[in-house]
Amino acid sequence: MSNLSRISVLLAVVIALTTLTYPLPRAPLDAAIGESDPSPVATTPSEGEIEPTPTLYSLIPTSTPTLEPTPTPSPVPTFTPTPMPTPTCTPTPQPTPPPTPTLIPTPTLTPTPTPAPAPSNSERLVLATYYPWFDDGAWSVPCVACFPLTLYNSDDTGIIRNHVQQGLNHGIDGFVVAWQAPGNRTDVNFRQLLAASAGTNFRSTIHFETNSPAVGNMGDIVNALKYFISEYGGHPNILRHQGKPVIFFTDMDRVLRRPEPASTVEAVEAWREIRRQVDPENRTIWIDEGVSLAYLDVFDGHYLINIAWASAPYYSSHTKWRRGIDQYNIAHGTAKLWIATAAPGWNDTASCGNPRCPTYRTGKLVPTIVDRRNGLHYAETFEAAMNSLPDWILVTSFNEWCEGTQIEPSACYSDPNMYLSLTRELAARFKGSNP
Repeated sequence: MSNLSRISVLLAVVIALTTLTYPLPRAPLDAAIGESDPSPVATTPSEGEIEPTPTLYSLIPTSTPTLEPTPTPSPVPTFTPTPMPTPTCTPTPQPTPPPTPTLIPTPTLTPTPTPAPAPSNSERLVLATYYPWFDDGAWSVPCVACFPLTLYNSDDTGIIRNHVQQGLNHGIDGFVVAWQAPGNRTDVNFRQLLAASAGTNFRSTIHFETNSPAVGNMGDIVNALKYFISEYGGHPNILRHQGKPVIFFTDMDRVLRRPEPASTVEAVEAWREIRRQVDPENRTIWIDEGVSLAYLDVFDGHYLINIAWASAPYYSSHTKWRRGIDQYNIAHGTAKLWIATAAPGWNDTASCGNPRCPTYRTGKLVPTIVDRRNGLHYAETFEAAMNSLPDWILVTSFNEWCEGTQIEPSACYSDPNMYLSLTRELAARFKGSNP
């Protein structure tokens, strides 16, 4: 071998040894990281929420073990804590579910949001619709699928007095009585109801049945309302809000008293004219009914007498009505009321399509059935009503036996007094006290 060849071999060995001693490939990686962020190691512990920096450095140890440098493992303990923000985020979703159940217990229902729409209405009331037209005819047809413990005549003063006492004993503050016209049977029995309530804090009013056959035209509606205000407006047991007598209404679109319903626009204008003639200074409180808030331009509050028409959980829409009324109040600077409805169920199989029944509706041939589920449906609708933060709650109904919505005692229940007992417990929760 020539001297030149020996020199070449020695040079190659020297270069190889130099390469092993000084790992050239690592220098560009260190230089690149240093240029992109010269201070990540110093700043990361104090800025633990910045995720891009730890992600970049956590990748370094994966390639470092092959090079076996001593400094490289130090980033691993330094930046392993950075994943810790991830566990801290995990508990955050867990507090989120509790708000849903917290709406159910009494503590959540006690706060002052309820009176907010009407600051002077500090009293939470539980009312119940009441039907004063039962007698032997209704029981014998029969128009009902279920019967009270004792068959009665709604004209009996003793029966009316007993109903008032049952209401008082079970958290009901007053009845909203189906009323059709002056001098009508419903009017006579409403007068008896007020007399039976004398000396108590039981306060009742009517829901004016606009679609009543006793009302022929808008003039009849005007005269009937003038009569009611004049006859009962000053009674000590009439339901009041802010000192003003309260009147509920039903069948808003039947105000024109023609075979077909009026459009919402027509109906609102008709009611505006009726109020102008009956109560131009708004000395009474009028509560409209139905699925349109357009009537709030004329009326002082809103409710739904029937909540059985939509699929479950239809009662969850209560919050929608509360929100809509709040938005109306903000936009108009008003304090319209929201009265939420609770119901034990519905079953009008006996009366549907039967013109001999007092609740007969022309053209309704298919019965409505909502299973009571042994009181569970009632509890759910009452809970939903409370969760919507209403001004008052209306129970449909105390004794509408033809439509099967009654809470009055019956042998049809596992416990005859089950629904009255439930009412007392739920009403106490709504009012913020123990039963």
